[in-house]
Amino acid sequence: MTEPITLEKTAKTVEEAVRAGLAELQLEEKDVEVLVLEEPSKGFLGLIGTRPARVRLTVKPDPVRDAVRFLKDVFRTMGVEAEIVPEWRDTNLFIGFKGDDLGILIGRRGDTLDALQYLVNLAVNRQGPERIRIVLDVENYRQRREETLVRLAKRLSEKVIRTGSRVVLEPMSPQERRIIHTALQGNPKVVTYSEGEEPFRKVVIGPKYESKRPRTEATAPNRFDPRRSSRPYRTDHKDNYTTGTRVNSYGKRTPLNGNDEEIL
Repeated sequence: MTEPITLEKTAKTVEEAVRAGLAELQLEEKDVEVLVLEEPSKGFLGLIGTRPARVRLTVKPDPVRDAVRFLKDVFRTMGVEAEIVPEWRDTNLFIGFKGDDLGILIGRRGDTLDALQYLVNLAVNRQGPERIRIVLDVENYRQRREETLVRLAKRLSEKVIRTGSRVVLEPMSPQERRIIHTALQGNPKVVTYSEGEEPFRKVVIGPKYESKRPRTEATAPNRFDPRRSSRPYRTDHKDNYTTGTRVNSYGKRTPLNGNDEEIL
C-alpha cells in the first residue's frame, strides 16, 4: 500500500481553499478528509500581516470510484466507448462493460482482458488499507470461457485414461489453470499439475496410476559382465582328458582335441 493522495491549497477563506482543492482533484467533499492547517488572519487593521487559509485534503480510499476513473482513462486512450457497470459480490468487486464491438477489450483468448484486470487491481490496491480483488468481464466472456475450459478438461481426461499418456495443455493464466485443476480434482483416475515458468506455465493432465515402465537396459536385472566388472575374470579350468572335455569354474564343459585346444 502506498501513501494516500494529499493536496494542500491556500485561499482567502477555508471554504475557498477546499473548493479549489476539490476542483483540482475532481472529487466531491464526501470523497476527502479536510484538515485546516492555518486559519485566515486579517492582520493589523486588516492591512498588515494578513494570512490566507491553508488546508490539506486527503483522498479517502474508494475502490469503485478509483477503478472506474482508471478504466475511463484507459478507454479514452484506446478510443473505446463502453458503459462501466461495477457490482459488489461478497468481498470482490466485479466490473462489467456494455457497448458495441468490445472484442478489443477481450483480446486473444482473454489476454487483453487479463492484462487490464491486472492493471486495475494494481492501481486500486495501492490506495486502500485492505486489498480487494477486482474481476473484469465483457459480455459474460468469463463464464463462457470457463464452460469451454471445463469441457476441454473432461474431454482430455478421457483421452488420458484411454491412452495412459499425459496431455500438456497450452500456456494459460493462473485463473484458467485453476479452472482446469478444479474441474478434474474429483476424478480418481487422473492427476493435474502445472509446469514451466510464467507466462508460459502449462497444465499437465496425467494418469493417476502410471503403468510399469518397459524393461530397458537401465531397468533390466543386473547381470555379470566381465568387461564391465572390476573383479578379475576367472580363467581357471579343469581338464578331463579321460572324457575329452574341459570344465571351467562355472561348470561349462568344452570338448578338447588331442592338442589340448578347444574345438570351435
